[in-house]
Parts: sequence; C-alpha cells; structure tokens
Amino acid sequence: MGGSAVRIVRGTIMATRENQGLQIGLIVCVLVIVVLMVLFFFAQKAKEEAAVEKVQMQDRLNTAEAGTRRANDDLTKMKAMIGYPQEAELKDIETQHKTDMTMFAENWPEENRNYRELPGYLIGRLMDSSKSVRDTQVQVERMRNERDKARAEEEQATTQYEDKSAETAEEMAVRSETFKEDRQRMTRENQKYATDVQKERKERQRVEDEKNVEIAKNEDDIRNLDTTNKKLQTDIDLLKNEKIGIADGNVAWVNHRERLAYLDVGSEDGLRPLVTFSVFDRGEKNFQPERKKGALEVIQVLGAHRALARILEIDASRVILPRDVLYSTAWDRGRQLHFALAGKMDIDGDDKTDREMIREIISMNGGVIDAEVDEDGNQTGELSFETRFLIIGDTTIRLSEWTPDDFEENDDDSTNAVANAFAGNLSEIIGQAQQYSVQRISMEEFLDLMGWQGSVTTKRLGVIDRTQEIKPSTEDFTNESEEFRERSPALLEGDSF
Repeated sequence: MGGSAVRIVRGTIMATRENQGLQIGLIVCVLVIVVLMVLFFFAQKAKEEAAVEKVQMQDRLNTAEAGTRRANDDLTKMKAMIGYPQEAELKDIETQHKTDMTMFAENWPEENRNYRELPGYLIGRLMDSSKSVRDTQVQVERMRNERDKARAEEEQATTQYEDKSAETAEEMAVRSETFKEDRQRMTRENQKYATDVQKERKERQRVEDEKNVEIAKNEDDIRNLDTTNKKLQTDIDLLKNEKIGIADGNVAWVNHRERLAYLDVGSEDGLRPLVTFSVFDRGEKNFQPERKKGALEVIQVLGAHRALARILEIDASRVILPRDVLYSTAWDRGRQLHFALAGKMDIDGDDKTDREMIREIISMNGGVIDAEVDEDGNQTGELSFETRFLIIGDTTIRLSEWTPDDFEENDDDSTNAVANAFAGNLSEIIGQAQQYSVQRISMEEFLDLMGWQGSVTTKRLGVIDRTQEIKPSTEDFTNESEEFRERSPALLEGDSF
C-alpha cells in the first residue's frame, strides 16, 4: 500500500511537469503572436506614412520642376532681351556685363550699373555732350563770323586796290596808245614834236609815281589791318585768361605799430624794391581810386613769393588787414607793362613839369615807356599792340571825348605854331591809342592807382573817437618831402613773416 501511494505521487508529479511545458509553450506562442502583430501594425503604419511622404515629395518635385522650367524660360527670355542666345553661359554674360559697365558707365555708381539704367545714363551723357557741342559750335560760329568780317574788310580793301590798279592800267594803256601815235607822228616831224614827247614822258612818270604812291598807301592800310587784328586777338586772349582787372597779390601780414606789411609776391614774380601798390578790400574786383583803403611801397624782397613793404597811406575807418588785395597799374606779375605819356606832367601844382618823376615811377615799377608827346608838342616813339596805358597829363585842348576830331589847328596864326604842333601830335598819339585799343587814364588816376603820395599821414588805430587820433612824430618822417625819390629802409630785426 505504501508502494502504491508512492507510484501515484510520482505519476501526478510527472503529469504536472508535462502540463507546465505545454503552458510555457502556449505562453511563448501567444507572446510571439502579440509581438508579430505589434510589428505588423507599426510596419503597416510606416508603410502608409511612407506612401503619404512619397506623394508629398512627388508634389514638391513637380513644383520644383515647374519652377525650374519657369526660371529657365525667364532666363531664356532675359538672354534674348539683352541680346544673348539660349545656350549662352552666365559666366560669359557676367564677363561681358563687367566689360560693358567699365566701357560705358565707369563713373556711374556700382549699385546702378545694370542694363536697365544704363540707357538713361548714356542718354544723359549724350545730352550733356550735345549741349557742349552746341555751345562750342555757337562759339566757333561767332569766331568764324568775326574772322569773316575781318576777311571781308581786307578783301574790300584789296578789291578797291585792284579796281584802282585796273583803272590805272587802263589809263596807262590809253596813254601808251597815245604815245605810240605820237611816236609815229614824231618820225615824220621829229623836231616839231620833240617837246611834246618830253611832256608825255613826264606825264607818264607822274602817273607811275601816283600809282606807286597809291600802292604803298594800300600796303600800309593792309599792314595796319593786320596789326589791328593781332591786337584784337591779344585782347581776346587776355579776356579768356581773365588777366584784366584782377589783383596783383595779397597782404600776408600787417604790423600797424611799425607801419610795415608782408606781401605774397617776390623775386620770381619780377618784384623790385620801390614798387608801390594800392590796397583794396579782400575780394574787391573794381579797382577804382575812390575804393582803395591805403597804399604800400616795397622796401625789401625777401624771397620767391615774399616781400616787405611800408605803409604809405591808411584810412582809419578801413584799416589794412591780412588777405587784402594789391593792385598796381605799372606792375604786373611776371611781365613788363608798356606806357605812353601825353601832355604836361605837373604833380605838385607848381606849374613845372614833373615828367622825369613819372618816368622814374614807371621804371621803378618795372614798366617801359613806348611813346611820349611832351609839353612842346614833340613826339618820340610810337604805340604798339603791347602798349597798355596812355597817361594823359595837362593839355590846353579839351579831352572830354579823346578823339582826333576834337583837336582843331589854326594855321593862319603863326603864334599858335607850338599849339598846332602839340595838337597834331596829341591827335596822332590818341588816334594810335584808339587803333591799338590802349586804355587812356589821367595822370591823377595813374598816381592814385600807383599809391603814390607826396606826404604821409598816420592815424592811430583802435581809437574810440576822432579826438583821440594824433599825427605821427616829426622824427619818424624827417626825410619825407613832396618829391618822389628812392628810399631803401632796412628790414627790422626780429620781424617774422
């Protein structure tokens, strides 16, 4: 019995072990199935998402291809619009663009260098160039008209000369024929017509002389016209260079206590000691005597463009300041001015001639005298197209208009011989001044513009009222007189530019 129980227990245990294996296998199978189902679910979901993403990518690809086709179409149209074939490379287009911009729009801003704005820029430049060309054409036409006018006058004079010569030739032909007839008659009546032949020869010589005189006169007229044309061309060149009416220099620094001033002109400008200047306000263009504010005289040339001058004349209400401008009628920077004198030169009103003093003023300022008519009517020299000023002194004849027609001679009165000679030479020199376009000024205007004066008056600067103004000490100007003379004061020690 005991053995049976043991067998039963053993059987039960074995049965139990077999069921556990089946259960474990069943559990494993269920787990595998669940895992496979989960994997299938996720795989199916990934497949669906991949399909959706594939559709989306296909849409984006189609959109990109459509954009690419549009861009290619736009690029092809753009190439055609700027003149390039469809197969042209962008690199070649960029290279040509840089070349075109450098050639046609080098001065155009970088951000505006494109084919759209280039035509407007080129049209603007073309319009500016056209305007410049039109202005140049107008100027050329004006100069051509002036040249044609001068040529017409010269041709008219030549035509008159040729007509006169033709008339003279016809007259000579007629007279020659008459001479031949007389000569034929002379062979028959030698003695009878000998006197007539002599008269005819004299008449022929007279006509020949008249013709030669007329030819010489016409040649003189032609030379005068050429000289006038050269003078007019010189005046045109001076006007283009804007040399007429400009300042000769500037005041660099002023020492009113010592009555000294430094100038910005020197040896390289042709400046010499004793040259005088009138002083005008900075920027002044109208150099009239009544507008000047003082006068200076150069006492020492310090360098190429620096000189020391003393103050001859000042105006207390308009003191001389740095950068004031200088002007002189007898001195011009870098060149020599030419003058002519006419009439009596009486500076100090003592009824005695001061012509030598005028000559010295001009000479010390680097000028030269081309011609003169003195108090007795004697003329020396002649004017030329280089002469710039004719200085008119005291005359007994009215000079309000300054034309040769204003001077009338009285040949019937022998006591007026000197006056007639003076009037004739004065008329001639003024006529030459008109011919050569020489500026005529009075002796007083010349002296005022030169800054010349007989005595110096000093005004105290910085005063409150006129009662505080005092005259300079007589010690400072013991050497001053009414006469113009050379002065050479030394440069003060310690002065700096």
